[in-house]
Amino acid sequence: FDAVKPKHVVALGEFVSRLLTGQKAPLAALRGTVHEYRGVPLVCTHHPDEIEKDAGGAKKRETWDDMKLLLKTMGRDVPGK
Repeated sequence: FDAVKPKHVVALGEFVSRLLTGQKAPLAALRGTVHEYRGVPLVCTHHPDEIEKDAGGAKKRETWDDMKLLLKTMGRDVPGK
């Protein structure tokens, strides 16, 4: 982590989200908030496998919301506000 020095981190899935936030909350509770990992902004979202398996598309929409949060955190423009 220190060698790469990321400016932002995205946790993909509940396991990694819990690990990096140090919380035992479900992913639904960890999403939508900017956390911090070693002083770096951290956004939690669904694992790509879960998005792919989601027939209704809800997780895809939620992941897009998480990516918009990441863009805001990065100071970038958010398409389709």
